[in-house]
Amino acid sequence: MFSFPRSCAFPISPYESYLFFSPIGTEIITKHTSDTSSSAVRASAIQSITVLLKCPHSHAVLRSLLPSLGNLLHDRSERVRLSVVDMLLEVRQTKGFKFYHIIPVELLLARLAAEGEGSRPVASRLTGLLLDSYFPQGQQITGAIQVQRTLSLLSSNPAAAHVFYQNLYAHISVNSIVKLILMLLKCLRASVRADQSSENRERQVQSTDENASLIFLTASNTAVMKTIAEVIWYLWNSITENLSCTGNAACKESLFEAFTAIKEADSNEIQKASFKVGEKVAAVLVTLSIDHY
Repeated sequence: MFSFPRSCAFPISPYESYLFFSPIGTEIITKHTSDTSSSAVRASAIQSITVLLKCPHSHAVLRSLLPSLGNLLHDRSERVRLSVVDMLLEVRQTKGFKFYHIIPVELLLARLAAEGEGSRPVASRLTGLLLDSYFPQGQQITGAIQVQRTLSLLSSNPAAAHVFYQNLYAHISVNSIVKLILMLLKCLRASVRADQSSENRERQVQSTDENASLIFLTASNTAVMKTIAEVIWYLWNSITENLSCTGNAACKESLFEAFTAIKEADSNEIQKASFKVGEKVAAVLVTLSIDHY
């Protein structure tokens, strides 16, 4: 397949570039991406658009055409869906484009949930595409911000959250996964404890990290609490093999210390919480504290 260099320094005017790319982009998008007779043609057409994105002279034409490709994210062919996500990953790296202007985040989450649980190519790449939205990283990003984004996803789309956190291990380090598990566990335990206390029964739990940024969570929201416990399970299971590596010994020890605290100090509290927080929370946490030793 012909490939444009990213600079694509054609010595032509914007008008000339429009005249050059308009018929190409229109032909590919209006005809070949909608070819119902062949999924291979549809996938190749999207891949061609991904190549065109590497040439800045094509952007004026593609900017208005790309949103029409949104339905292909739900194509029956996994090959086509994968091509669409790869195109969105290229869009994310392209100046002047936003992938969520082409396909809204709500539809991306719907597709993520529809891919089902487990590690699959489309689900994994969608997780990578949405990583900055739901698990941002960087020097200016605090643990509180990461938990806030996590709680936002858990509240808005639990099904998509399950798939996202099952595939998160492929995009971030084991250490980052462990830190997220510990922060979520801290929120969960603090909420359960506060719900057991009569003086705190009617107020929200305030959980904070070292940077003093507040995260609000209530134990009475059984749906969110259940999903948090399940996500902790998914995250731990995704790194079980990696934890056996010598380089991850400190991470493994941190997890075991945290769940030892559950067994030694909170076992009765967790069992009581099953009536207020939901039996799934208690079952998941007790199973985690036992099965991973």
